[in-house]
Amino acid sequence: SWLSSSCVLGPNSAGSLSGAAGFHVFGYEGRDVNVSCHYDEGYQGYEKYLCRNDCGDSDVLIMTGQTKKGRYSIYDDKKARKSTVTISDLRASDSGTYWCGVTRTGKDLYNEVKLEIRQVVLLKCCVSGSVYFHFALFFWFSDVVLYVVVTVSAVSLIVIFALVIACKYKRHKVQGISDIETLASDFAHKCMHAYKKNVIISFDVCLQVLRSTPTEANPILQRKRWAE
Repeated sequence: SWLSSSCVLGPNSAGSLSGAAGFHVFGYEGRDVNVSCHYDEGYQGYEKYLCRNDCGDSDVLIMTGQTKKGRYSIYDDKKARKSTVTISDLRASDSGTYWCGVTRTGKDLYNEVKLEIRQVVLLKCCVSGSVYFHFALFFWFSDVVLYVVVTVSAVSLIVIFALVIACKYKRHKVQGISDIETLASDFAHKCMHAYKKNVIISFDVCLQVLRSTPTEANPILQRKRWAE
């Protein structure tokens, strides 16, 4: 539910917001995410908004009545007493603290939202002839999880299947985009090496490329190979 801030703040005032319990929302770069906040009975007719930082004039991202503003859109479901803001085309810079707000006389009502943007790397590896492996790699900055989704297509016979592998281990610090680029480069190199040697790709590379130390690695993935 909506919680009152400990400060007398609204969308037209500046200061430091604190004292509002909140929740976490996760999204992926380049995609959309919905930030939904519930409010109590009796506030259906009040203005709702989403803001960042101290919720000054320049910090308000969108409010009801605007419907859409840049990458932000808002919908207030009065029956469910839930205001939802959709943020489109997510970027790494969208990570951070947001505040769902309800405008009212005196103290506005606030709910804190922590938005975490998870990064995505898409790789394509030609193994042999017309057979391609497509990889969608999702990971973030605390417990790193890698999902590998494989799709195979052939010229004479099209076979589509999906396989999801999870490699989960603790990593206290990841160096952001530099690690992602290293991952993509290293993985592509391994793909080409496998292709030249006519060897099917081994998916234990996900444990090697992200450069975790042996004490941090806790793989649940065993070495697997796929033959033609």
